[in-house]
Amino acid sequence: MNNFQKYIIYALLLFPPIVFFTDLTRNPYYFQIFLLNVLILFFWIVHLLRAFKSGSIKWIFSPLDKPLLSFCIFASFTWLYAQFAGQSYHIPEAIEHGKALPGFGMDYLRSSIFSEGSKKFMFTLVNMLMAYWITAVFVPVSFNRQEKEKFLNTTWGLLFFVGFIAAFYGLLQYFEIEFVWGKVLNPFGGRPVSTFGNPNFMSSYLLILFSVAIHYYLSAGTSKVKRFIVLVALVTYFYAIVSTMTRSTWVGLFVAVGIIFAYLVLKGRDILAREIKWLVALALFMAVGFLLWPKSTGGYKTISRITEIGSAATRPYGPVHQRLMIYSSAWDMVRDKPVIGRGWGLFELFYPFYQGKYFFNKIYRQFRTHANNAHNEVLEIWSQTGTIGLGLYLWFLTTMVVYGFKIASGLPEEKKLFPVVVTAGAVGMFVDNFFGNVSIHFCVPAFLYWWNMGVLSQL
Repeated sequence: MNNFQKYIIYALLLFPPIVFFTDLTRNPYYFQIFLLNVLILFFWIVHLLRAFKSGSIKWIFSPLDKPLLSFCIFASFTWLYAQFAGQSYHIPEAIEHGKALPGFGMDYLRSSIFSEGSKKFMFTLVNMLMAYWITAVFVPVSFNRQEKEKFLNTTWGLLFFVGFIAAFYGLLQYFEIEFVWGKVLNPFGGRPVSTFGNPNFMSSYLLILFSVAIHYYLSAGTSKVKRFIVLVALVTYFYAIVSTMTRSTWVGLFVAVGIIFAYLVLKGRDILAREIKWLVALALFMAVGFLLWPKSTGGYKTISRITEIGSAATRPYGPVHQRLMIYSSAWDMVRDKPVIGRGWGLFELFYPFYQGKYFFNKIYRQFRTHANNAHNEVLEIWSQTGTIGLGLYLWFLTTMVVYGFKIASGLPEEKKLFPVVVTAGAVGMFVDNFFGNVSIHFCVPAFLYWWNMGVLSQL
């Protein structure tokens, strides 16, 4: 690897998460998506040109690759099948009308399937696989073990810095302190968006950083000064996650921290005994901060944010009832196409035709009438790629967890915790997306998720 390729990676880690132009385009995520995808593609173009020039391409495989590639290939097949196979469209007159228009003559359904599916295909190729391959393939074939560890430590340091900037800015927004834009940004009722445009995306991003940072926090080689700096970063990440009021991320973080703590109790008692004071300090900051967190401008407090879920038993409550409507529609898609699903990337396209019957229930009528995603990762995969696709996806996740802990058991004592925290972060983000978030399917948090997977695969 030359310095130019390093700088591309550094730019990839630094700029997309913190460059966000509110109101610049109709979809404020366009620039982040464009910048991240261009940098990833540019990196691989440079790498392939250098490889062709040298006459050889080095590639390595890990146990994660077979299930991941199997899922991606099958998911892409479901889109192509939807594109070319017969479709039982709910309003066939709309298609015939489009075909009959003078000078138009287009099948609305086929063109929409191509548009939505091709976007998801590009996301799968670039945002998932190419991001994953940077750390899973390029880094290990470009460095020896010592150089690889040094480079990855540098990249994590850069990610921690970016995460701190985003988290700190988010906390300022929570307290209505805005120094970037000419007005206080408040599109989510007092929940900060920072540089991510959506509190749910920032919270997932910080969840992974929080998990990985615990390794550096508890490392025997970390000086007291560095440990204090990591403590400040961890507390800032946690408070920013709290400020987003994203309950699914709270659950995901709880699971991730629970996995790490369980490992320390069962396998890492030496670390637990050595660093107990620092762990207690972190736990106190987290507990006190969560319980005493000040009310947002939207009227939220942490405890009330949890207890208000119970109001769904007596009145329409959007976070519960709207998701129930989405889950019901997603399940109807599974029942319609149980083997291969409606097609990868086509959930939003078909959703409106499944939700219609649920508006006969008065409790659902006040809610929005479209959904980008299923808001449950299992239903997301199942509805679009069917039972086969879900099976492949669960194969990948199971392999990831087993591999992470198996690798940990074979590493030297001072390095055992690292694959555990990486695995815990990935599991935590999956849990986050199981309980309502959709961050795995959006540009910047998805990039870190797959970057993290690649780091695990090359250990």
